[in-house]
Amino acid sequence: MPETRRRDPGALRIAGFDAAELAGGLIVFAGGCAVALGATSYRLGELTRMGPGYFPMVVGTVLALMGLGLVLASRTTATSLPVLRLRPALAVFAGLIFWALTIERLGLAPSTLGLVILVSLAQDRPSPVMIGATAIFLIAFSIGVFIYALAIPIPAIRW
Repeated sequence: MPETRRRDPGALRIAGFDAAELAGGLIVFAGGCAVALGATSYRLGELTRMGPGYFPMVVGTVLALMGLGLVLASRTTATSLPVLRLRPALAVFAGLIFWALTIERLGLAPSTLGLVILVSLAQDRPSPVMIGATAIFLIAFSIGVFIYALAIPIPAIRW
C-alpha cells in the first residue's frame, strides 16, 4: 500500500509549494546540474565507447531530473520540518573520527570495535547483544575483504 502524506496545517508553504520539499528538490537539482556541467569538461564518447565524462553526465542528468520531480511533488505535500537530534549525528561522527585516528595505531579489529561501540550510542537504548554481533560480523568481514581478498597491508591487530 503506497504511503500517503497528510497535509500539516502548520507547514511552511512558499507560493503553494511545501518549503522543506521545495528546498530539498532545488538542492538535488542544483547538485545534478553541477555534476552534469562538470562532466562537459571531459570527453563524453558514445554509448558503446564511453569516455570519462559519460557516467558523470548521466548521473548528473538523473539527479537533476529527480530534483525536478521533488520540486513538482512539493506542490501537493505539506510536511513540517523534523526535529533535529544531535546525538545520533555526533555519535556517527565520533565513530568515524575514532576509526580514522586509530586504524594505523591499533589495527583494523580494535578500530572497528571502537567504531561500532561509538556509533551504537546513536540509539536510545543500544542492545549489548546487537553491538557484539555487529562488531564481530564487521570485524570478520573487514578482515576478510581488506586484508585477505584485497591484500591491503594493514594489520588486524597492531601490538
